[in-house]
Amino acid sequence: MRLVYYSIACMAGSRCETQCMESIRSLRRYNERILSLRHCPLENAEQILYLDCDTYFFSDVAQLFDRYSGAQWYAREEPSSSRGPFGYDRDYVDESLLEQVARTVLREPVMPYSTGCFLMNHRLWESLLEHANDILAFTWRLLLGQCRWPRAYECQYELPLSILRAHVTSNDWREALPYPSRNAWIVEQVAIWLTLGGVRGLTHDTFSPSDVVQGGECLAPHDAVLAHYYSGNERAFFERLPWCQA
Repeated sequence: MRLVYYSIACMAGSRCETQCMESIRSLRRYNERILSLRHCPLENAEQILYLDCDTYFFSDVAQLFDRYSGAQWYAREEPSSSRGPFGYDRDYVDESLLEQVARTVLREPVMPYSTGCFLMNHRLWESLLEHANDILAFTWRLLLGQCRWPRAYECQYELPLSILRAHVTSNDWREALPYPSRNAWIVEQVAIWLTLGGVRGLTHDTFSPSDVVQGGECLAPHDAVLAHYYSGNERAFFERLPWCQA
């Protein structure tokens, strides 16, 4: 069975389920890309494709399942990472710092992937669900790192000071992790990269831009199977679709 599932958690927020994350239950727009798998029918799944809600298919999704079955994990590279098509922006993703953080938490460094669309094979989801608490713990430690070592973050929410005063202990501060990006919005992505690094023998690779386009690529002519257009581009993206024009 091939399973496709979408996230709508970004519209509703979430309740975090472990004691170490109790203090950030009130954070809005916290996506549960991996944790939501707990509610999916996985017994007979052979491949699983995750999609953010700002995605659009142009042809049969089976093409992705057929073309990307060798490795355990496939996704596009994070924009502005060293493997991105538009040049490396160290402020956006400091890959040297990301590697240092991975080594600190005893994980193998994994390249920065965009987690708005990813495909899992060979029952990788079982390993990730076993490490689900790591995703929560890393997210918390990275959020604390944003507060402990403040910088000019591009942030759509703030960690309320009242939460810090009520819940953060001196041990929490000691466990804070330096945050390797100026974009605070991708904190869960960073946590997933660190969690992937804990999967023994992980195999991973990128989708080809000829099959999956993302961001500004979606606004140019293409023959991709799937477009992850980003919600900020929504109007411009749909205005370019022939069947949406007047």
